[in-house]
Amino acid sequence: MPNVRAYAAQQGSGYSLMLFNLDENNAATIFVGIANAPAKSYSGSITTYDRAIYDQSETGVWAAPTAQSIGTVTLPLAVTLPPWSMNVITFR
Repeated sequence: MPNVRAYAAQQGSGYSLMLFNLDENNAATIFVGIANAPAKSYSGSITTYDRAIYDQSETGVWAAPTAQSIGTVTLPLAVTLPPWSMNVITFR
């Protein structure tokens, strides 16, 4: 996927991933897995700042990123990244 950038870090017994979709017009669906992870399932959350939020700034609205729990997830996990977005996924 040439328009997706991924960065990861271990955080205690969990993991954080920063995923960027550089395509300004199209969502990207990817599968997230962690090689040699000690667990097969984690409690997850995702925080997203996307084009729709950014576009509000044209009218003087500076909206915060959206944050949501994604519950207990089993890896690999399918994630859809909105167009032109920054996404932080945390697994604990």
